[in-house]
Amino acid sequence: MSKKIGNFADVRGQDWFYFLSKTAIWFLGKIFFRLEIIGDIPYGGAILCSNHISNWDPPMIAASTNKIINFMAKKELFANPALSFLLRNLYVFPVDRKVFARAAFRKAVEIVNSGRNLLVFPEGTRNRKDPTRLGEIKKGVTIIIHGTNRPVIPVAVKGTDRWNSLARFRVIFGQPLEIPERKLKFSREVAEKIAERIKNAIQKIAGSHSSSMLYEKIVE
Repeated sequence: MSKKIGNFADVRGQDWFYFLSKTAIWFLGKIFFRLEIIGDIPYGGAILCSNHISNWDPPMIAASTNKIINFMAKKELFANPALSFLLRNLYVFPVDRKVFARAAFRKAVEIVNSGRNLLVFPEGTRNRKDPTRLGEIKKGVTIIIHGTNRPVIPVAVKGTDRWNSLARFRVIFGQPLEIPERKLKFSREVAEKIAERIKNAIQKIAGSHSSSMLYEKIVE
């Protein structure tokens, strides 16, 4: 069984595969891309909302914290049995991006409310235009946030879109966001306000190293 620390499943025991994979990615990031990690995420579960500029983003974010992170990924990746096995052992679960995947969103809410961490990319796809500016925030992300009671952490990734030139990778964890709209009944207006908060917070840390925007690293 996995060792439990509060509501957090430590990366030991049956999670050895995740731990080894994460460690390998961390070394890869440090050696080839001079990976810099700023901040951390709290214990007890959180929703991590990040910009998305490269396929390197999910593994680098996962490698930047000692806490297990669950991911949503497009269902097409699970068509291959071998890849499906690999992804599921890395805490990735499928979602259909073409329709409202009610089951996937229920699972996402369940993951967060049970004290685990969930990484989402609010734009729903990679942004190839400007790594510091986000496009439209998908409604599904606001539904997950509204349906949970855990911290929402803005995350910014830098440099991963220039991996082929060995640019420096940076993963920045921001401060937990206040989401007062969670107390209101969900509506289009509520969704828009939540989306605006997320978008502004990610863009702020993506364009700045200001310490006032960073979540202080937890000393264990």
